[in-house]
Amino acid sequence: MLKLKELWRQILAGVLAAGVFSAVYLGFSLVWWAALLAGFAVYAASLLLIERAPEDSEVYVYANLTQEDINAAVRQCLQAAKDLHAASKANRIDADTAVALERMAQLVEEIGNNYREDARDLKHSRNFTNHYLPKILELVKDYVALSNRTVTDSAQQRLQQVGGVIRGYLPNVQTIHNACLENDFEKLELETSVLGDVMKLAIPAAKETIR
Repeated sequence: MLKLKELWRQILAGVLAAGVFSAVYLGFSLVWWAALLAGFAVYAASLLLIERAPEDSEVYVYANLTQEDINAAVRQCLQAAKDLHAASKANRIDADTAVALERMAQLVEEIGNNYREDARDLKHSRNFTNHYLPKILELVKDYVALSNRTVTDSAQQRLQQVGGVIRGYLPNVQTIHNACLENDFEKLELETSVLGDVMKLAIPAAKETIR
């Protein structure tokens, strides 16, 4: 039996019903209400024959992770990779930070792709996508904004300090990436936690520098 998610199930049934209505009303020149009844009958029969496939939010892939959770994490990582790549091309940032941002973009994209292939990695690094990656992106956004308005020597010095903080996250993201590929879940949990500890110390200082 054909299985479709609810939206496509309704669309297909509606298309079939519309086709029957048009054929009966225009092709056989019957009164409109007879054609409408025929279309409704086809619509109802189609819904009975086309089985409803479970939604992504109803499909548990691993432990308490649904397919929707995985899809959301993958989208988040791919969008973050685009944002990091764009930030690496910003004007007036130093070459070392630009290289670090580009490398981080590659790593985050690969982490997202790995979540798609192995949900266990997401299970053991939820804090990375839920908390730490958004904070990194927020700092990078502030860093780029600061670079756009940097004109004085003191502002340039502050920019370099924040760039150093951002570069400091690269080894942690690299280690998380490696743990994903190696399916080393204990290491993955540990390194995700380490990144959190590093950020607790570095983020407030970097934010204060940007102000």
